[in-house]
Amino acid sequence: MCNFRLLLISFTLFVCPFIGFGQQYGQNLQFTAFDTNGPMGECLFPINEKGEDEIKEVILFPGKTAEEISEQVQKWAYEITDRYHLRIDDKDRYTGTDLVAFRGSVKLGLSVLSIDNAFAHIGDIARYASEIKFCCRVEIKNEKCRCIFNNFWTDRRTIRREGKSNGPENRLHWQRVNSLTKERDALIGGKVKLSKKTQEEVDAYNEQIRFEEETYRMEYNVFSNMLNDLKGIFIDNYDF
Repeated sequence: MCNFRLLLISFTLFVCPFIGFGQQYGQNLQFTAFDTNGPMGECLFPINEKGEDEIKEVILFPGKTAEEISEQVQKWAYEITDRYHLRIDDKDRYTGTDLVAFRGSVKLGLSVLSIDNAFAHIGDIARYASEIKFCCRVEIKNEKCRCIFNNFWTDRRTIRREGKSNGPENRLHWQRVNSLTKERDALIGGKVKLSKKTQEEVDAYNEQIRFEEETYRMEYNVFSNMLNDLKGIFIDNYDF
């Protein structure tokens, strides 16, 4: 008889080997957020007892067997791939009566980068605002399951100076916001009135900070929405 605990351990080692993110994903560590460059504000992604970003919830399905729940969870895992344009390789999926799991990535928010030189506007480069790599594990028992999203690794587009472009979700967000805020405040200094040029630079910083906050909410919402979809898998009119 197969030992489920051993199976789960083997799966975890195979599917979610997210130790040393930067090296695994070929990231340049120069652009990795190892700290927040200031205080960490309110975090949208819950932090577990190990200090890691993790979204976790137990969902009850009264009267449903583990087999029935597993069948619907497997369907959910494939349907959200299309709905949220997730990128998941088949080798990174595991399905069973007690466990449905996968690792993947999702790209969010189109971002347009303007390219100029000293004489003219050269053109625009369109790219996504962020890409998040993550693991999802749904542990299944009779009448309930526990869904866990974790091992988040986020890559946002490069910004000026101290702001980093990749790292764990909460840490990266606050590192970028703190860096932008410090640079903006340094421009203002103790000035009562700003020159037109300085004011334009301050406005640009404020707009970038606003964009970072908007991106952060968008990043959290995609996982919140996937979790809500999972809660509705037995609703009669459930439709992706």
